[in-house]
Amino acid sequence: MPSEMGMKTILVTGATGRIGKVVVDDLLERGYSIRAVTSNPRTLAEIHGSERVQWRHFDLLRDTDFDGLV
Repeated sequence: MPSEMGMKTILVTGATGRIGKVVVDDLLERGYSIRAVTSNPRTLAEIHGSERVQWRHFDLLRDTDFDGLV
């Protein structure tokens, strides 16, 4: 687990997909903060977030401004 002083934020693309949801849950259990990305804004309404998850709507195939992700 990361310590409070060395808290890491991990970018997870596809965070609302089948595998992405499992990855986000696992990383939260391990104590990480998450910057979660989804291309489907409708799925954001279904998510019950944690204060350690920052959600971003982003389509990796269409959007070109990656500054908001990192």
